[in-house]
Amino acid sequence: MELRIKKMNVSLYITIMIAGQIVCQLAFCLLACVAVSGWQMNWGLLFLGMIISLLPGIYQLYVGTVAIADYNTICTENREDYDKESYSYLVVVLLSLVTLGIYEVYWFYKYGNLLKDLGREKRIDIREGGRTYLLMVLIPRIVGICLMLLTILFGGLMINSALGLQGSAAVSSGIGMFICYFLCLIASIVAWVMYCLAWAKWMRNLQRIAVAGQIGQGPSMGNIRILTGQYRDVVLPVHDGEEIILGRDETKCHLIFSNDKISRMHCGIRYVGSMDHYLVTDYSLNGTFMQGGMRLTRYQPTVCPRGSMLQMGDSMEAFMLL
Repeated sequence: MELRIKKMNVSLYITIMIAGQIVCQLAFCLLACVAVSGWQMNWGLLFLGMIISLLPGIYQLYVGTVAIADYNTICTENREDYDKESYSYLVVVLLSLVTLGIYEVYWFYKYGNLLKDLGREKRIDIREGGRTYLLMVLIPRIVGICLMLLTILFGGLMINSALGLQGSAAVSSGIGMFICYFLCLIASIVAWVMYCLAWAKWMRNLQRIAVAGQIGQGPSMGNIRILTGQYRDVVLPVHDGEEIILGRDETKCHLIFSNDKISRMHCGIRYVGSMDHYLVTDYSLNGTFMQGGMRLTRYQPTVCPRGSMLQMGDSMEAFMLL
């Protein structure tokens, strides 16, 4: 089963989405200033700004499509899981537009809970449930709507001042309009950031489920339990003689990390069924450490019995050999 979500860099997704939103908001403010000041409009720059403003949405459409498609693939591994499938992301977007965003809030709540249940079935402790996503998506939107209403109110006061108010009344209405507009701008950015973080949490939990396997049994099977970090509580089965590579390189590693402190090819874990132990090989510059701080010799397989705990470099990524 090939799942694209396993290879997606969630940190890169957050960076692109938040940076794109900030650029869009700054471009919008610049265009608003040009319109108010009466400067001559550069239509080429306006068209370029529109294209740039569409890029985060296009990227989100791609990410959401991949995530939901892989989620449905995982759910349909067993026929009894068919009722947990989601609509495609495009349908989710269209329903959200029709319902003014209500369906998207409902979607996060429902599939946040289902993802937590799916993690429980895979023996993964997922703490974020529907309520977490609901708060992250809903509260910033409510605050943004309230600020928008205040902006409209002060906008009416500013129009009144332009029609007849003079002196301090006109100045105060204009200042109030500016303050509310600025708060609306900040609220919209915060709402977008929280939305992206909600998606990031959902995708990270989906990644943990995607790489999880059934716990192996018997002397011909070993298991690697991730204790901390990106794939916390995920259990990877290791067949006799098989080497599992951990690192950031998508082409060489079985478990792909987004942590920059992890090397592209950090370490390899091989299970030896005849001896019922593991051989761990460090391929990194940052090192792989046994519990207690002993560093493994680079490129030299080290015998590790069941129950050994290891940490990759000075990162928060640690695992146990079961």
